[in-house]
Amino acid sequence: MDCVIEKTEARASSAQERTAVLADIWKTILNVDSVGVDVEFFDIGGNSILLLAMLEVVQEKLGKEVALEDLAEGITIEKIDSFLVA
Repeated sequence: MDCVIEKTEARASSAQERTAVLADIWKTILNVDSVGVDVEFFDIGGNSILLLAMLEVVQEKLGKEVALEDLAEGITIEKIDSFLVA
């Protein structure tokens, strides 16, 4: 039982860490003070060039690639995170 709890806590911590890293990347790329996990990239100043830059930084910092074609609709931190754990 303790082992299951520890694994669940580790996953939650990892998800929180990934979300925090993604939020920091977005804030830097978009030059904004805050972002929400469900806010769409293009709604807060993103464009296609910034999207490519953001995906490059995500790969550098988190070690996983998110394919551009996976992000056809609704690019949010939450959606990107779901691709990172898949």
